[in-house]
Amino acid sequence: MFSRKNWRGLLALMLLALGAARGSDAATIVLEQSGLLGGAQTVVTPLIVPGAGTLQVTLTDLAWPTRMTTLSFALSDATSVLGRMAAPGMSNFTVGGAANLYAHVYGTAAGPLDLGLYSLRVQFTPVPLPSATVLLLAGVGLFAAMRNPRARQLFPPNA
Repeated sequence: MFSRKNWRGLLALMLLALGAARGSDAATIVLEQSGLLGGAQTVVTPLIVPGAGTLQVTLTDLAWPTRMTTLSFALSDATSVLGRMAAPGMSNFTVGGAANLYAHVYGTAAGPLDLGLYSLRVQFTPVPLPSATVLLLAGVGLFAAMRNPRARQLFPPNA
C-alpha cells in the first residue's frame, strides 16, 4: 500500500510540523521601559495583548540614586484590576484572549534628590497549540494510508 519512501516523507513532514508548532510559542516582549519617579508618583502605560496566553512581568528597582521606599505594579483592563505585585520581582498573569491592558507602576522615591529609577518588562507567551497541527497531519496520514489500491485499477490514468 505505502512504500518506504512515502512513509519516510510522511514522517518527515509530521516531525517538521511538530517542530514548527513548538517554535511558535516563543515569548515576545510587549512592553519594556525604564522610568524616573519623583516623590510619590504613578505611571500608567497601555499595552496590547495579541491573544490568550501568559504575561510575565518583571519589575526592578534600579536603586538610582537610592532605593525607592515603595515600588509596586498593577495590571488592569478598562474596568477592573487583573493582578498586582506589592514589591519588585517577577510574576505571571494569565490572559484569556486579545485585550487592551494597562500597566500601572506605583512608587515612592527616597533620598536627598527624592528620585528613583525603575525598569519594567512584560513578555507575552501564547497558549501553545501543537496538538492541532499534529492531529491534522495524523488525519492526512491516515487517509493516505487507508487509500484503496483498487481505485487505481478501476480508473486507470490513460482512460
